[in-house]
Amino acid sequence: MQTLVQSRSGPSYDDDLVLWIDAQIHLREQRRRIAFLLKDAPSMRASVQPFSLDCYQTTRYRAASETGLDLNSFPAQLPYSVEQILDDYFIP
Repeated sequence: MQTLVQSRSGPSYDDDLVLWIDAQIHLREQRRRIAFLLKDAPSMRASVQPFSLDCYQTTRYRAASETGLDLNSFPAQLPYSVEQILDDYFIP
């Protein structure tokens, strides 16, 4: 979740391609792990949205702290759908 948030509002990765690539690898790995868990327990898919909404504010604070950006630089509400969160090809 944090990588999604930072990808959208964080500092530009234009100056550091390595950081951008690392963030994309991390995001895909997390999505792969979620997909693996959902494959074993499909009924858990209904929990993705409530869990995402629950952890978003903490993620927002961590992203602001790690990037040095003002908290208001990040959307106050989760801007992604479950489909976007799980989509391997979605990059904000």
